[in-house]
Amino acid sequence: MWARGAGVDEFHDTATGVWGEADSGGVGVLGEASGIAPDGSPAFAVAGYASDGGIGVYGESDTGFAMSAQGPTTQSRQAGAWVKAMVHVIAPNKGVPSIDRWFNSQGSGSFQVYLILDPGVFVVDFGFKIKDRLILSTTDFRTAYYSANNPKNLATGGWSPILFDANGNDLAHETLSLTPRVAIAMISPIDDTLVQVESFTLRMVSMGGGAFTPDYTRANHNVTLTVL
Repeated sequence: MWARGAGVDEFHDTATGVWGEADSGGVGVLGEASGIAPDGSPAFAVAGYASDGGIGVYGESDTGFAMSAQGPTTQSRQAGAWVKAMVHVIAPNKGVPSIDRWFNSQGSGSFQVYLILDPGVFVVDFGFKIKDRLILSTTDFRTAYYSANNPKNLATGGWSPILFDANGNDLAHETLSLTPRVAIAMISPIDDTLVQVESFTLRMVSMGGGAFTPDYTRANHNVTLTVL
């Protein structure tokens, strides 16, 4: 199935077909391959195939890594377990969002980000079908640092968000809240390859008399999207 010819061809019904062992940092089994076949398929240095519930390649280690990859990894799009793609979108307070780093194991096209007119709303095009995959989102606050006034007694203390400019100067102290502000992102696939992202700032706002209410404000935040 895997090769047009084989350097070693072994078959054993229950025993080990090929066994390699090495001590002191040696290599038990080494495979080298290069080039592309006429049909476009790449060469495989080591290939494993299993049917009827078997395992194609198995690794086990008592103290080290069971598997190590000195380079990018890939997995078929419809399979689970490994990350298919990740993208980090920078969303400035004003202007067009951009992508500053990414990972794409599918090797199909490049990522694109599109600004929607509303603040905190943009669309990411992954270039491959993601609508039937699991998608996770995380956000990060770029300018807010929190000072806990009395975190052990939220009724008398709470958190005070402190905003700094690019030079580290304290700009303002905002109203105390029972919890620090957090950035959240809601995501929704809108096409086979497109995901819409809406980011918000959430905080508890004082209403006086010890009462607080949640406040959701749409705002631009950096967002990391992960496709599994």
